[in-house]
Amino acid sequence: MRSTSREFGQWLDHALDASRSSAKPPPAYSVVIAEPPGSDGLAKERHHILYKGTIAIIKTPDIKTLVRTLLSDLEMYLFQDRSDAIFADMNVVSSDGVNALVPGNVVPFIGTLGRRRLGRTGLTLPTETAVAIEGGSGRVVPIKPMVEVTAGAVELLAEVAPADGRDRRMVVEQPLRVDVLVSVGWGSEPVVPMTKGLGLYRLGSHLVNLELLGGEALEGVRPIVESARCYEIASAKPAEMLDALLHVFESA
Repeated sequence: MRSTSREFGQWLDHALDASRSSAKPPPAYSVVIAEPPGSDGLAKERHHILYKGTIAIIKTPDIKTLVRTLLSDLEMYLFQDRSDAIFADMNVVSSDGVNALVPGNVVPFIGTLGRRRLGRTGLTLPTETAVAIEGGSGRVVPIKPMVEVTAGAVELLAEVAPADGRDRRMVVEQPLRVDVLVSVGWGSEPVVPMTKGLGLYRLGSHLVNLELLGGEALEGVRPIVESARCYEIASAKPAEMLDALLHVFESA
């Protein structure tokens, strides 16, 4: 983990003390912490950014949202050995009460368009980087955290980084139905309906603990495919993929 802020690095050492290891692997994450308001005399919204490799997972003015996204992503390293839910590297994106399950790389990709543009769409984006699916019901459920955070650490974040606004991103706190299942393909059309069989195949490719659960995982997520409308959007530039995703919501 690398950061532009020594204070944030110290906070992270304290918050994840229970997970400390003597191993020194290469950094997987980078955190850019915004400068304090007024440090350069300019009045503008300041953003904290979390990178995984070279990909900006989230850009937000709310340090607590960034940390929640980081903790969510750290949980993914444990999913392949867990059997308490079916875990998938997918996200729930919502609009006007409609919930779409989309591949996890879509949200950071369209996120490059900027918060203001995305805000005008009416989409509610996720804080978490993965989902837990309840086998048999086809519902997305809250992820039971396994990464241990030192008690009271989150409350100390206000002393570490500036608070420059809130982020309306969603956290799954109760079971959610999935109305639309979205996949990314290489077709020439921006949006096309997807067969149930292809939808199950594509969804299965995103299941992190599929090897552990085997066919039980596919049976567990089948209700999603059976009840949801399934679409494929074409791999394209961020603006085009955003337009395609909005079209999916209009169709649903």
